[in-house]
Order: sequence, then structure tokens, then C-alpha cells
Amino acid sequence: MEYKSSVDEVEARLQEAKEANERRAARFGVPIIPVREQDVLGVRRYMTHVNSNFKTGFDITSSDERLKAAARQERFQSTNNIGYQQETNQEQQPLIPVKTLEPRRNASSHEEDLRTGVIHVYGVDTLSTKNIKDIFIAYYPQWVEWINDSSCNVAFDDEFTPRRILLEMGKYQEVLSENGETIWELIDKVSPNVLETEEELFRWRRTDSAKVREGLDVVLFVRNATMCDVRPEKPNPKSNWSRSIHRMDVMDTSTSKKFFKNDLRSTITKHKHKK
Repeated sequence: MEYKSSVDEVEARLQEAKEANERRAARFGVPIIPVREQDVLGVRRYMTHVNSNFKTGFDITSSDERLKAAARQERFQSTNNIGYQQETNQEQQPLIPVKTLEPRRNASSHEEDLRTGVIHVYGVDTLSTKNIKDIFIAYYPQWVEWINDSSCNVAFDDEFTPRRILLEMGKYQEVLSENGETIWELIDKVSPNVLETEEELFRWRRTDSAKVREGLDVVLFVRNATMCDVRPEKPNPKSNWSRSIHRMDVMDTSTSKKFFKNDLRSTITKHKHKK
């Protein structure tokens, strides 16, 4: 099966919606309704304007790549399979409190489909689109899809880049201790259990603390995005941002309807004049 990147996939869905609107207009003799991204995708895209020069190009979680990674680690001993310094502290990490407005949404491998080339990020309350772009700049993000105040999707023009990000940035995995406390355990990146199955892509991973700017350090939680990671229909009443986005959507809908009605009125008028 031919692979479609996140960019190709989204453009194909938008084009399909556009063609459907054109067929509907031709069939009923009415104006073409403009396609709205949020109606088709469930989100609004915020482009990063980063050239797509980076492609992983291969599955770094495959058995062959793992063997190569193990050989590199044994040879150099100072780095892990993806080139950054391995943490010396192997102890389990307590859950770092993160001030977020929205709860973290867990994905189900039994009920949801993965999106290729897209990761889901949680804990972004204090970040802007530019901040998120800068955090993932080494992987050439194509756009950011804001879900709510606390979470977003980041799209890449490569099938395997999300896996690479999960391995390189997602250093800790959530586990339950013997006393039932939630802790974050350092992942052994060379272990065959890491991302060996598709189900692993649904699990959250936690990053190290990263400095965004002076006085602002963030810890993010990442997993592969699914088709259910879309903006809710009703905004959180406690969120000024969500309410403002909702107002923009309502205005866009009203404008689209007004455009449709004006064109329809014009079409009917022309029809009458012809008679």
C-alpha cells in the first residue's frame, strides 16, 4: 500500500471535501460552499512555515535497526541508539505536577485509529505556536493543530518521525508502583519492548524538563495522535482562548452561510431575468 504523509493525507481529505461540494452544487444548481478546515479535519491548522527537509525515512523501531542500535551502544558505550547522552540516574521519577486547564485524554488502541505522521502533545498551556515549533524544530514540524488550552497535535511530513520523537524525547513512561502511586520510569531505549507493537504508540511518554525561555521550563507528555484528537464542539467556559476560537468558528460559519445565501439569491435573480 502506498504511504501518504500527514501533509498528503490532509490535503487529500480537503480536496475530497471540495470535490464533494462541487458535485453537490452542480447537481442542485446552487453555489459551491467553501470548504472549512475545521469541518473536515475537526481542527484548525496553524502553519509553521518550516521547510520539510527532514525525513526519518525508515522505521527505527524495526528489529534490524534495533540490532544496529545495540551494536552502536556496545561500541561507543557513551550514547544510546539515537545519539543523545543516556541518563545516569535510572531511578523511577515521581510525577511532576503540571498546571493545566484541561485533563489529559488517554487514547484507546481498541477504539481509535492512529494518524500517520502526527504526535499529540499535552501540557502546552503556557506555550505558543512558535514555542511548539521551536521545541520540535529539529524534526521540521509542518503545522500545529490546537485542541484546547492544554493539548495540541503536531504534524510532520514523514511516517516515522513521530516514532523517532517518542524514542528521543519520551524518556519516561507512566507506571504504577507497588503502593499504587503513579510514577514515571526511565525507558530503556534499546529494549525490544519499546514501540515494538502499535499499541505502544497509544501510551503516554514524558519528556525531560525543557527551557522555553528565561523563567519558563516545561515538561511535556507525548503520544501518537489518533483520529479522535480533535477540538471539542463546545468550548471550556473557563477558557478565554477556547471561547474566542468558538466565536471565530461561529463567525466563519455565518460568513459561509451569508456567502452561500448571497450567491444563491444572485443565481435565482439571474434565472428570473433569463425567463
